[in-house]
Amino acid sequence: MGLSALGGSEVVRVLILPNLKEYESVIKDEIADDGPHKAEAERVLGAILKVLASMTEDQIPLMNGHSAEAGEEIKRKLVDMVGDLVASKIVESGQLQLAKAILETPI
Repeated sequence: MGLSALGGSEVVRVLILPNLKEYESVIKDEIADDGPHKAEAERVLGAILKVLASMTEDQIPLMNGHSAEAGEEIKRKLVDMVGDLVASKIVESGQLQLAKAILETPI
C-alpha cells in the first residue's frame, strides 16, 4: 500500500515534515561514519526523499534555474524546517518545486 492510498501528500505534511529533524538526528551520524549502519541510514534518507517528492506529484512543473543566492536562501529556510541533511539533498538535486512545497507547508 502506497502513500496515495493512505492520504498522499497530506500524510507527508502532517506526519513526516514535522518530524524530519528528529529523523535526521537518528541517521546523520550513521551517514557521516563508515560504520555498520551507514547503508541502512542512507536507505532511510532515500526513502524520506522519495516520500517528500510525493508532495509535488500533482503540481505543474516550475521553470528550472535559480541564482546561487536564491539557492542558498532556499537551503537556509529548508534547514530551519527539515534539518541540514534533507535540505542539502533537496537543494543539491535541484528540486525547487519540492523545496517550495515544503516551505509553504505550515508546521
